[in-house]
Amino acid sequence: MRISAKTQDRIHRLAAERHYRPSSVAQALRSQRTRTVGVVFPDVQETFMNRVLKGIETELHPADYRLMISTSYFNGETEAKNVRNLLDHEVDGLLIVPYAPFRGEAHVFDHLAEIVERDVPAVAIDRYVPGVLDAAVVADDFTAARRGVEALIAGGCGSVGYVGFDLEITSLAERYRGYQTALETAELDGETILLTERNPAAGDLHSRLARLSADGAMPDGFLVSSNGLSYRMWRILDALGEKRTKLAKFGEDPHWAETGMIQIRQPHEELGQRAARRICTMIADGITTGEREVLSAEWASDKEDGI
Repeated sequence: MRISAKTQDRIHRLAAERHYRPSSVAQALRSQRTRTVGVVFPDVQETFMNRVLKGIETELHPADYRLMISTSYFNGETEAKNVRNLLDHEVDGLLIVPYAPFRGEAHVFDHLAEIVERDVPAVAIDRYVPGVLDAAVVADDFTAARRGVEALIAGGCGSVGYVGFDLEITSLAERYRGYQTALETAELDGETILLTERNPAAGDLHSRLARLSADGAMPDGFLVSSNGLSYRMWRILDALGEKRTKLAKFGEDPHWAETGMIQIRQPHEELGQRAARRICTMIADGITTGEREVLSAEWASDKEDGI
């Protein structure tokens, strides 16, 4: 039997006076949902991750989902531990920027396969793991890289090199493919530098560029695969007296910096928004897997200092 309106009002008043809040645990038991989405990033301190997280929050908070955020610190074992911890906390879904191992590095993705096996909706962001976690929201890195190289060529570069990390990661693979396609189309030569250390203090990049400079073989321009790496490259070229070398990079300068680099603007917040929107739909519909969504390169706006 329903209680009277008068009694309901008294209960509501008492609840307000005593600051009562419903038990989320009890609600979860009743609905079989925790209203929680787990988020796993390599490093939340990176500007890229911050913007993705902002996009996620703009979608999940209005949908009344809580976030449980963890960081792998670019370590595959830590990522696996974090994923399993979130699964044990019965999150309704997972959003993840998967760990990217160096080529040839021993690694397994059993923890990602476990997500699928436990029927938990999951969406990868920025990259995906072929055959393991294919449901993802990614940018059109191929087209963006190709356009970056074309901008360098239009700026007078007769040879264009590529600098990036030698990681097994789909986003970087697409950027390198876009670079190669642009060179082949323009019938130009290039110089590829793939780094095998994440340490900013490593001397590998400096030694490669110094050798090119000494041999008089420095390309007219370079496509740089990441924002942080572009600043390292910019400083080394300056020290070598090679500031004439043009750079196109993935990422943007802060408003107070003027490096002269061509900036390939990335849809970080939109990646987060689309992924969060996708996970909400998957949870509501009881879907645990999905297709890959590629954000069109239309997000890149043509300007004098960027594309």
